[in-house]
Amino acid sequence: VVFFYSDTNTISQQWMKSDADKQNAVQVITAQGAGSGTDPTGAFQFAFGTLNPLPDCIYYMTDGQTNADVLGLLRGLNKGPNKTTVHTIAFADQGLEFVMKQIAAENNGTYIFVP
Repeated sequence: VVFFYSDTNTISQQWMKSDADKQNAVQVITAQGAGSGTDPTGAFQFAFGTLNPLPDCIYYMTDGQTNADVLGLLRGLNKGPNKTTVHTIAFADQGLEFVMKQIAAENNGTYIFVP
């Protein structure tokens, strides 16, 4: 789990595997507040540059517009024969729909809007 605002925060710097990891994740998620800004760049760079093995899929969830070129970023990071599937979920703002659908389509994922 990677949180992103104008910066990036992770629960762990590696894959979580144990029940203790799960309990820690629930505590951190429960305590997480809203941040300002919406820049997922660091979150995607973490997923593709730090995790080994690469994730099978990513759920990119956001409620805000971003100035980051997420499509271009993913085109550069998510390449090769075994691309990571990227599912997209937009909350509250349907103005994100076009780019979120395109991210999902280019990365073998699905798009969902949650009002």
